[in-house]
Amino acid sequence: MPQAPRRQRKLDRCLEARRRPRLIPERLVGRVQLGVALHAAPCPVALACRHQPRLTRTAGSSPRLGGRPGGERRLGRLVHGCCTGGEADVACCPVRNRLSTASVLPTQRIQEQLSLAYLRAVSARAGCTAHTPPDDFGVDLWIGYLTVIQGKPRDLGHQIGIQAKATTRARVFETHISYDLDIKAYNDLTRRAGLPRILVVHVMPEPDGEWMDVSEERLLLRRCAYWHDLRGGPVSRNDSTIRIGIPRSNRFNVEALQGPLKQLAIRGKRA
Repeated sequence: MPQAPRRQRKLDRCLEARRRPRLIPERLVGRVQLGVALHAAPCPVALACRHQPRLTRTAGSSPRLGGRPGGERRLGRLVHGCCTGGEADVACCPVRNRLSTASVLPTQRIQEQLSLAYLRAVSARAGCTAHTPPDDFGVDLWIGYLTVIQGKPRDLGHQIGIQAKATTRARVFETHISYDLDIKAYNDLTRRAGLPRILVVHVMPEPDGEWMDVSEERLLLRRCAYWHDLRGGPVSRNDSTIRIGIPRSNRFNVEALQGPLKQLAIRGKRA
């Protein structure tokens, strides 16, 4: 008979422990406020709620997690936007935070996508076609040149392959940039077989917040990309990477696509 009350008391202690606020280290308070690196446990009372609390501090209080649905806790001023329906709703919701920030997609993947967007935008402005191959076998983007025949554009197969790289670690000097290229990619680009292929390195600023800026006046991708033709270069015996220098005059822009890169694509295998 006494087992039922004992079991009930144990259950009550477990529920009370879940409701008890947890101390958050001082160095993590800012990260909790941002809702990016540290996710608090869901409200133990409102178990159906999928949102998570946002922590803000009040003067003279210690940062804590905990609270009741629909209210604020003065020991660290916990705001449950999911329960109050107030302005904290967007800030505290982990799902919305992950969708509204770049934390879901890996940084390298974001850089690759921004780099391809840069290349496609410049290609479109230069009047070229651009398409991504279905599989990655050393070419990230094919840029094609159309020929006008009897007043209509025709694709005669004049193309140039792009091996695209995006980095924040390239060293920029007065006359050139220095970049460490993967040795396999380098040796592939030195071969003359097939259609011409070039290396394009998109140099990006170090803070990721400066990669792109959107306003009513402009869509801005900061810094720029540089192209380099490595065909005919010596095969490297390095183990992992090789450091190459790219002239800063080789900017990947409309003038380059309509000038030297167009001639390279038209010459094709004969180059």
